[in-house]
Amino acid sequence: GRPAVIAGHLDSPAGAAVFYDLRKLVAGDELAVTYQNGDRYVFTVVSKERYPFEQAPVDKIFGSNPDRMLNLITCDGAWDHGEATYTHRLVVFTTLVPELTVRAGSAPTT
Repeated sequence: GRPAVIAGHLDSPAGAAVFYDLRKLVAGDELAVTYQNGDRYVFTVVSKERYPFEQAPVDKIFGSNPDRMLNLITCDGAWDHGEATYTHRLVVFTTLVPELTVRAGSAPTT
């Protein structure tokens, strides 16, 4: 299958944004995505990688893989005023932990 990918801002002129602390995640950390209906999917961080802006591996981030993954991506590095973007991209690769995933009103899935 293909991974789910969530991109979020690092910051804005107003301050820290949704993925400001993404760089603090390390391999083994868990994160959860909870849907409005109560479904909760738990993922474990596998790795965190930093790439120059134009060299992020699109196939690795968005391409097919055997695992159920959620990849998170944000800006990183120094602000490039001329390009109006950051010099790098930070990607956190995670895999689903089925035994911790809960469907609303049911037991954990396996």
